[in-house]
Amino acid sequence: MKFFLKPHQKPRYLRFQYKPRFWDPEKERVEAIKERIRARQEGEEDPKEVDKEALKERLRSGLRKSRSTSKFDRKSMVRQESRKSNLRLLIILIALLWLTYKLLVVYL
Repeated sequence: MKFFLKPHQKPRYLRFQYKPRFWDPEKERVEAIKERIRARQEGEEDPKEVDKEALKERLRSGLRKSRSTSKFDRKSMVRQESRKSNLRLLIILIALLWLTYKLLVVYL
């Protein structure tokens, strides 16, 4: 890009217009519950739609719960994987040392 600029011209940098957004899942959940209650009181919703929406909400809440408790699960899983990796490394190191010893005994 610098090759195409005139000697007195300064480069123009890209400017992005970033507008940060905030999403509150708890507020969204409360609003959805309020909307469902209001619709039930007025008798607007079809029973099949209520079941679908309830199922979706139960799935979402289950996923939310699994995310919040999965920190501890991740830590234990990382520990297990680390142990497996270290054991594998130790076995490979022992095998290489044994192979080196055998080769030295045979050829020296």
